[in-house]
Amino acid sequence: MKKFLKAPNTIAYTIFFVVAIFFLAPAIFYGQLFYGFDILYSTAPWSELISKEIIAANRLVSDPIDGLYPGHYYLNYLYIQQQLTEYNHLPHWYDNSFGGFPFGYCYSYPLMFLLKYISITTLHTANIFTCMVICAIGMYHYVKVLKVQHHVAVFAGVAWMLSGYNLVWLEFEIVLFTAASLPLILYSYHRGKQQQKFSLSLLLLIFFAVGLSFAGSYGHLLLYQYLFIFIYILTDIIKDYKKFKDYLKSYIFTGSYFLISSISALPFIVSHLKILEYAQRQQYNFKDLFKFTGQLYPSWLISLLTPDAYGSPALGAFQIPALPTQDYNNYCELTIYGGIAVLFFAIFVILHLKKNKAIFFIVTLIATLLMAGGSGLYYPLTELISALKFSAPLRILYISSFCLTMCAVFGLDSFSRIAKIVNRNKNKYNKQYKNLMLFTLIWGGLLILTIFLIKSDYGYKFRFGDNFQQQQNFLEKHKYLIYYKSLILLVLTLILSLIIINQRRFVNTALCVIIALLGYDLYVFGRTFNPLSFKNMTYEKTPAIEFLLKQQKIDKNHNNPFRVATFTNHLPNYLAAFNIQSLTGYSSFYSRSIGDYLFLMDNNQLPFAKQNHPRWQMLNSINLKLCALANIKYVVRPKEEQKINNESLPLVFDGEVKIYQNKLSLERAFFVPNIIAAQNKTQLYNVLLNAPLEVLKQNVFGVIINRQVNSQQNIAPVEISFEQLNSDNISLELNAPCAGGVIISNTFDVNWQYKINNSQWQSVKKVNGFMQLIEVKKGKQKIYLRYFDKNLTIAMIINKIAWISFLIMLLLLTLLKVITLNKERKND
Repeated sequence: MKKFLKAPNTIAYTIFFVVAIFFLAPAIFYGQLFYGFDILYSTAPWSELISKEIIAANRLVSDPIDGLYPGHYYLNYLYIQQQLTEYNHLPHWYDNSFGGFPFGYCYSYPLMFLLKYISITTLHTANIFTCMVICAIGMYHYVKVLKVQHHVAVFAGVAWMLSGYNLVWLEFEIVLFTAASLPLILYSYHRGKQQQKFSLSLLLLIFFAVGLSFAGSYGHLLLYQYLFIFIYILTDIIKDYKKFKDYLKSYIFTGSYFLISSISALPFIVSHLKILEYAQRQQYNFKDLFKFTGQLYPSWLISLLTPDAYGSPALGAFQIPALPTQDYNNYCELTIYGGIAVLFFAIFVILHLKKNKAIFFIVTLIATLLMAGGSGLYYPLTELISALKFSAPLRILYISSFCLTMCAVFGLDSFSRIAKIVNRNKNKYNKQYKNLMLFTLIWGGLLILTIFLIKSDYGYKFRFGDNFQQQQNFLEKHKYLIYYKSLILLVLTLILSLIIINQRRFVNTALCVIIALLGYDLYVFGRTFNPLSFKNMTYEKTPAIEFLLKQQKIDKNHNNPFRVATFTNHLPNYLAAFNIQSLTGYSSFYSRSIGDYLFLMDNNQLPFAKQNHPRWQMLNSINLKLCALANIKYVVRPKEEQKINNESLPLVFDGEVKIYQNKLSLERAFFVPNIIAAQNKTQLYNVLLNAPLEVLKQNVFGVIINRQVNSQQNIAPVEISFEQLNSDNISLELNAPCAGGVIISNTFDVNWQYKINNSQWQSVKKVNGFMQLIEVKKGKQKIYLRYFDKNLTIAMIINKIAWISFLIMLLLLTLLKVITLNKERKND
């Protein structure tokens, strides 16, 4: 412990803590947080109630508000707490969005249960702070294992904790978890090679487990990270093939740790394997992957020098180059920004290419940039790992960012070592001295010239075309941020580098100033592209929401909750914050059948005409018949839209939004006397589109079943009473006048089972595109339903055992360390 906390390390840790606190000062001291809740006030229902002075700082950072924040808090913790309080039941099924979906994977996320004691805003800030510090400490110790100088290791820690990728995706805390685990895994691997100890083995195991469990819901980064680590270790094996037998134990241990730690993330793995099978999200082929998700164009590499080269999405005045199919380019031109000092010293890696793994990082940096740019190098990855066909290859820039930082680390280390040698005897090393001076001046001069070209009138016209004058006027107001900052920092870095070469006594001082400049540069970058909002802006209740909550309370007293559908300009998942069930929202994993059904509702045509259903699922048109089947009782539309004149859709609330009541809405569960099998999906959706609602009330069309009932008798509506209606346990009673079926408008899933009275459990059938069907006989009967995923249940049990085992081992290890230290003191 003394060795680990010796003075240089303590100074480094202090620097990292101070930098993190300085960056997070608004959240720690002034009641703000790094979440763009100001975006809420640009959308209904808040936009009509709040002063127009509230303008979203960065409209493009909306994913955390739509997906991550509700996902971690409202869709997970609060929902689980409610189910435990009301029903004493730990749910595996979430029924407040999209007709329900399985979400047992969230139990892989240990910090979720801290939300019982800490608010999510506090936990989010604490999580960012912790991850930033761990990023720095992990990087610091990793590069020290590679034998770089102490001050260079501090530079590495600051550069990685505030790297462009980490800061651009700051609100996605799962990205920071992954970034923190990467250098720690590499550090533990190298230490394990040097000295086989149980403590290091356990450390590596926990780092793998933390990376998998905490970052599980952002799987692409994990795939890239573990591919990178695999190739890293493979090149290590090839390099040290003569010592293969000596290191064999370490290699086996590392592979074993990855496999064992995967057990801790089994709920994530099991649930996502299922998602791959039933996913709404479409896989793209290699060419379409870049066409529809964006790519890194060569010209955008100038953002390495100044992130505003193509305009700031945060400031919102510049038009970022993007394809017609999307509004922005996934921040790809920002995530590669690593800081002026990082870029400056990265080129000096060529001074010592034999240094450790310098060539490996150079090759990987070039390869990942080419992959993000759409080159054929990415093709083998998509063929090897099908999950990579789902989303943007631009996420591989996470690895590019790490490699760029490592190139700068080796470059600075080589630069300062050569400078020290030259300063000892300038006469002896005169040639090296001149070469280093010349190389530094040329490189610095090229970068300064590039900044002038980027910001010149020619550069403006080249990038902005007809919008040149508008963009130039805007630049005049933001010269310091966009122009002078990059130039001043680069000039200062160049001057300090020349001081290092010329004056040995100023080396350490100059390097400290360079580290400070790097921290300042990335601090300004991160604060520019990350919106801050006040905690009281978090999903504030409005009169429209109060109205829906009041109606929900009335209906819940009768065990008959309703659903709401939102139209056009609404934040997709905002109703999840109030536990109001919605059929629309934002998610990348809900079932394909829901995507088809919602497309049918919105477009009144067969879904096969459009293969890609949007993940941002809101409706533009109203199909009352299909809304009725899906239990949509209220329709929410923007205030500015013209009133709907329809007797079946009366206006019941006219305030910051318009709310209409759908009088045709069927109950959550309803009885049909006639069961008619559709032969295929096309026939099914044709029937749903063309048959009148009265026909659909009396007939169910769905899957091919063993029998068909062709009688067309009309019957009175059958009352179905719910005795229990929680997330994944439902019981209801009815008196069926004839044989038929009970339809429940929840999402079909193969793991839903039912039994009637005391019969055996059996699987429900799929009907009407996405709903559940239970066949019943004539007479009074009680139906029980449960959601039971055997594989997920086993995975969750193993997950709990794994984490308990990790904690026990960690406690035992700590206790053993304390006992050993006490013995050493006594011996002294």
